[in-house]
Amino acid sequence: MQIHEKYMKSLGILSQIDTSSLDVWEIPRDRVVINRKIGEGAFGTVYGGEAFFSEKGWLAVAVKTLKVGSSTDEKLDFLSEVEVMKKFEHSNIIKLLGVCIKSEPVLTVMEFMLYGDLKTYLLARRHLVNDRSYEDSDEISNKKLTAMALDVARALSYLAQLKYVHR
Repeated sequence: MQIHEKYMKSLGILSQIDTSSLDVWEIPRDRVVINRKIGEGAFGTVYGGEAFFSEKGWLAVAVKTLKVGSSTDEKLDFLSEVEVMKKFEHSNIIKLLGVCIKSEPVLTVMEFMLYGDLKTYLLARRHLVNDRSYEDSDEISNKKLTAMALDVARALSYLAQLKYVHR
């Protein structure tokens, strides 16, 4: 882990992986309820669920899991992603809400997006683009698509200011 940490520091990707700094993000595991599978990620599975926060109550969340028995490299990558997400505070970037790292499987609790990721959302509606009956629909109008493009540009600009590149 120290070799990977040094390498990431040399690239400026991560100042330090310090799991003690994640303690303030720790959510009791019994306050996270997993309901259904949303998809598969590089590290594990992403689920839809709910989590209880004392200041907000129960919220719909996305829960990313790290596969049980993951390698040290995979754990390092997973925690690195969490470290990076902690820094982001922008309306067009999914927010990290908490983590469960004290036992396996390790969980990342994030803001839930009702319509999923932007690519899937747009691909599912591409047949509506030339459909005149949907021309005035707020869901897929030129005005809405332009607003979405502007939101993406704002998020990417924010990341660039923080010296991050979206993959």
